[in-house]
Amino acid sequence: MKVIKGKYNEIKNDKPLALAIGNFDGVHLGHQALINKLQTFDSNYQKGVMSFNPHTMQFFTKGQFQTIHTIDDKLEELKRYPIDVIYLVEFNLEFSNLEIKDMIDFLKRINVKKVVVGSDFRFGKKGLGKPIDLSKDFELHVVDDVYYEDILLSSTLIKDYISNGNLEAARTLLNHDYLISAVVISGNQIGRTIGFPTANLDYDNVLLPPNGVYFVKVYYDNKEYLGMANIGYNPTINYTKEKKLEVHIINFSKSIYGETVKIEFIKWLRPERKFNSKDDLINQLENDKKEIIKLSKTY
Repeated sequence: MKVIKGKYNEIKNDKPLALAIGNFDGVHLGHQALINKLQTFDSNYQKGVMSFNPHTMQFFTKGQFQTIHTIDDKLEELKRYPIDVIYLVEFNLEFSNLEIKDMIDFLKRINVKKVVVGSDFRFGKKGLGKPIDLSKDFELHVVDDVYYEDILLSSTLIKDYISNGNLEAARTLLNHDYLISAVVISGNQIGRTIGFPTANLDYDNVLLPPNGVYFVKVYYDNKEYLGMANIGYNPTINYTKEKKLEVHIINFSKSIYGETVKIEFIKWLRPERKFNSKDDLINQLENDKKEIIKLSKTY
């Protein structure tokens, strides 16, 4: 599989291409339906996915829009599928202002023959382009909407589930546990003083579940570890006004500042709360750790 990144006018391709287009945030079951459609085409066509960096809504909201995945996580998820090429197009002012005809000309220039999109797909300046506008120049395939409990499946729906702490529903629609990548940043090392050193994580603008303590799995250097994550403001010790994501990695002592880890949210354990003393906090953390080790036998 090839990953081709760049500005739209720098992308080249001379092989007949069947292309699924979208933001693919989360690569959920609806997105997977687009990818599955690609697999129905014969071997005369290269199978490709086109997505955008940043997410189109992040561009229009000047970075305020939260996503399910980082760009790297999205690419990793897409690589799980039998796709020949992923085009990650730089979404900038010039690209956002392309007229419908200009977008069609771009797709023709990179030898697109078949286009696969969802019914809500929009393109071109102000999102005026609709799937029907592609039908004159390409063999168009509009994939049927996917529903979950009579609700239209979308990245927005999954984000609602994550925001409300319904990790099981999010897991069902993503077809995997909710997972994010984050860079380990320096903290004040208070956790070390109470026997629970934590990795403080820069989660960028990725959506987080509700505040609380979570059983997580941590992936680092191609190894899996059990972890205890906390999302919140540390009300007992080292209170902060900014929401933090930190994780205590069980049976792990390596310094990994500046490195990237993956955090897979498995189960919510309890809400974050303020304890009466440091000893009370430590006792609770010990209980949380025991609960995680117990849960790990079934997850």
